[in-house]
Amino acid sequence: MEKEFNLSNEDAAEFLRDLADSIEDGEVSLDGDDWKLYHEISHVPMRIFNDEKGTEIGLKLLRED
Repeated sequence: MEKEFNLSNEDAAEFLRDLADSIEDGEVSLDGDDWKLYHEISHVPMRIFNDEKGTEIGLKLLRED
């Protein structure tokens, strides 16, 4: 699955709160209008990239081995 979204500040903050709750619970459980995502999380590598256009923060929610 590959999805890309352009969120308002409020929608992005709500999504990040939901994602944080999922990470604390050890499983990602998210859904949208035409998609669903679920799996257990073992650890979360993070990457930060910055250039003249802005900053990108990427998280990879890795499944249990």
